[in-house]
Amino acid sequence: MINTMVEYKGGGFDGCHWQWNYFMFDEGGTFHNLFSSGRKGVKTELEAQNLLADPNREHYSVKVTVYDMSVPAEMHDFVDGMVASTVKQLDAHMAELTTAQLRGHCTECDDLHPVSDMNAEDWTGDGHGIEFFAMNLYCSMECANAD
Repeated sequence: MINTMVEYKGGGFDGCHWQWNYFMFDEGGTFHNLFSSGRKGVKTELEAQNLLADPNREHYSVKVTVYDMSVPAEMHDFVDGMVASTVKQLDAHMAELTTAQLRGHCTECDDLHPVSDMNAEDWTGDGHGIEFFAMNLYCSMECANAD
């Protein structure tokens, strides 16, 4: 498997039953654990292969999304559908491992930009005091502050 990022419901942290977890296979097919948590977190290539091979995904949640990193539209779907702070964290980690570059649409002007050049803003909590995250990506502080 090459140029593939996988998003799945992994384990959680104190006070949380689950959270999004990620792993990828780079251009050379090397496995990378981008983020894993709890007992359902995929930490090894064997665990990743088992998750992807299990049609029922018994040990994991049913929610597993596989993105082909060589298809820009698939990566745009990921960026546009995930909270901005998670996208920024994954982009920074992926930049150390691969030449694939995440790109996203500015929430205000809708222009497409490299995520590394964007600002994560509009911070909010989960309502339970457990997590704090940014909801939107902006291409500039001018767009972030536009009313």
